[in-house]
Amino acid sequence: MHELAYLTRLCAEQEPEFTEIIDIASELQDYATGVRYPDDELDEPTIQEAQRALTCAKEIRAFVRQRV
Repeated sequence: MHELAYLTRLCAEQEPEFTEIIDIASELQDYATGVRYPDDELDEPTIQEAQRALTCAKEIRAFVRQRV
């Protein structure tokens, strides 16, 4: 399962604070599948896109770690 926004919504059903990171999870969606299943139609991310994805991932990790 690579639907990050969907998984985040499932978490939000149990812990409403997870709604705070749904948009961030959505931003990472393409990376979640694109890296695992490369496709000729997917462009390689720019440096700025990669940096944004890393920032999003760090924000999600910090959010989850605060709640575990």
